[in-house]
Amino acid sequence: MKKIISVFSLIAILAVCLLGFSGCEFGPNKGKEDAAGANEEKSVNFMDDNKSYYFMYGGKKFVAGDPIKNVESVGLKLRDSEKTESVKANTYMIGAGYIQNAESKSVFHITPYNDSKEKVLIPETKIGGFNLDGDNLKNDPKLADVEVYGGIKIGSSEEDVKKVYGEPSSKYESTTWTTYTYKSSEVYRSFEFRIKDGKVIYLQWQNLVYND
Repeated sequence: MKKIISVFSLIAILAVCLLGFSGCEFGPNKGKEDAAGANEEKSVNFMDDNKSYYFMYGGKKFVAGDPIKNVESVGLKLRDSEKTESVKANTYMIGAGYIQNAESKSVFHITPYNDSKEKVLIPETKIGGFNLDGDNLKNDPKLADVEVYGGIKIGSSEEDVKKVYGEPSSKYESTTWTTYTYKSSEVYRSFEFRIKDGKVIYLQWQNLVYND
């Protein structure tokens, strides 16, 4: 009798294992551990956390994956010439995403990302990236308060950047400014800051894998 029970126990264990394999995901995250399932106490590096990719404007937070048209809630808009342009399925569009204020003055750029399976117009895409040039502050006083992860904004010091982001993944020095680039372990996730005279004059981030 004891021998029979042990055989049934072995069969039950094998069945559980097989059920576990049948629930595995295969796709962009193939071969990766689920941080929550594999180790609940494992902390997530902010560079790998989707919630870290955001910008604040007019007291409202916009996060990677939010619809681009959400900027209308704070009085901003897409450039008129882009409202009828389309983006192919599962594609992002560099050079588009000009965001303007009510006076049609440029404020910043958003990278339009279409993560759907069909072609859509730019207003129907999502936020895949963000960049702000300090030169645009003259167009809109609210831009002085725009911040990204860690409270970094135009005018933040080089020390402030390093306190939040640490040492950069790469550093490029031009004759005018120094560029700090911070890369996530995931492709298509990064932050970039241009520093001149010890201050941030340009900032950007990209996150095209927010839906993984």
